[in-house]
Amino acid sequence: LYQTHYQMASPGEFVPSLSEDTLKKARNELKEDPDKRDQVLLDFKKAIEDSEGSASGDPRLHGVQFERKDNAFLIRFLRARKFNKERSLELYINYYHNRAEFPKIFQDFTPRSVETILKSGVINVLDNRARDGAKVICTRPRRWDIDNQPVWFVIRSLLIVLEKLLEDEETQVHGVRLFINFQDVEFTRVWRFSQMEAVQKGVMLKLLQDGFPVRLKGLHLIMQPWYISIVLAIVKPFMKEKLKKRINIHGYNFSTLHEFISPENLPMDFEGTLPSLDNFIAAKLFVSQFGEVGVVNETDPECVVDQTGLEDVVNQMGLDGVIDEKKLESVIDQMGLEGVVDHKEIEDMMVDQMGLEGIVKDKTIRDDGGTEV
Repeated sequence: LYQTHYQMASPGEFVPSLSEDTLKKARNELKEDPDKRDQVLLDFKKAIEDSEGSASGDPRLHGVQFERKDNAFLIRFLRARKFNKERSLELYINYYHNRAEFPKIFQDFTPRSVETILKSGVINVLDNRARDGAKVICTRPRRWDIDNQPVWFVIRSLLIVLEKLLEDEETQVHGVRLFINFQDVEFTRVWRFSQMEAVQKGVMLKLLQDGFPVRLKGLHLIMQPWYISIVLAIVKPFMKEKLKKRINIHGYNFSTLHEFISPENLPMDFEGTLPSLDNFIAAKLFVSQFGEVGVVNETDPECVVDQTGLEDVVNQMGLDGVIDEKKLESVIDQMGLEGVVDHKEIEDMMVDQMGLEGIVKDKTIRDDGGTEV
C-alpha cells in the first residue's frame, strides 16, 4: 500500500467539533448519539481488528493493511453509513482494498504529484456551502489537458481534494455536491473520454459509492451539450439507484441550480454574485504544500482547450456526411453505441442554440435546458 500525506500525520486525540445545528442533523439523519459515540467507535475498531486478523478468506483482505484506526478517521466511515457497524466495516475494507487494486491512482497519493491539475482550474472548491450544508466541488473538463494528463491523475486529484475536505466534520455530516461545468466542452473530448478504460469500467463511481467515506448528495450537470448522453449511458449502469435519483441536469437554466445553492454563494459563471471560478481553484486547499496560489491563468498550457471539434472526429470515424444527412440514431449505431445511448435523454437535453434542429425526428426541446434525471 501507499501512504498518503494524511496518513503520515500524527492522528492526535479526536474531539468532536460539530456545530449545534449539524449535531442535530447527525442525530436525525445519521443516528449519531453523542452519549454512545465513544462506545460505538470502540466496537467499530474491534470489528476492524477482528477482520484484519481473521482467516475469513475474504479476497479483499489479501495483502491489505489497515493503516489508520484513530477515531478522527473512523468516524468518517460511521457517518457515511449512518452508524451501521456492518456497512461501515464494509466501506472501510473497500477503502483500503481499492488502494491495492488501483495503484495508478494511489501510488504517490499526494497533492504534489497532481500539482498541475490542482492549479489548472479543472477542480474548484467553493468557499460557501449549498443550502443543505453540503460542500461544493465544481469540475471543468475543458481545463483538463487530456493529451498530457492521464485520467488516473484526474481521479487521484479529485480523491485528494475529497480527503482534504473530509478533515472537516461539518462536511462529513452534510456531504458533498459535485458540479460539472460542461461549458465549451467539444464532442472530441467527450468521445475520447467515453472510450477510456476508467470510464468504461466505472472506476470513479466504484471508488466513490463503495470505497470512500463521503456522502455524495448530488451530481449537477451544467451547460451540458447533448452528446454528454453518450457518457451518461456508459456510466449509469454503475450507479446505484440513490445516485441516479440525485443527478440534476440544469443546462443553462441557472434558476434550477439556485434552488440548491444561493446565488450569493455562487460565482458569476452560474449567475452568482461572487468572482469567477478561477478564484476557487483546488490548489488553494493546500497552502502548506504550494504556498499562496493566485487566480488561475486560462492561457497556461494546461488550460488550453482542444479545438479539434466534431467535424474531425466524424471524419476519423468514417462518418463524414452522416451528421448532416442522416438521423442521429444512425450516427449512434455506427459509433457502436446502439442500444446503449438513451435517445430520449439526448432529445431532452437538446436546445435550439446547438444547431441540431431536424436531426432527431419529433425531438423534445426544453428551452430552459433544465431537467432532472
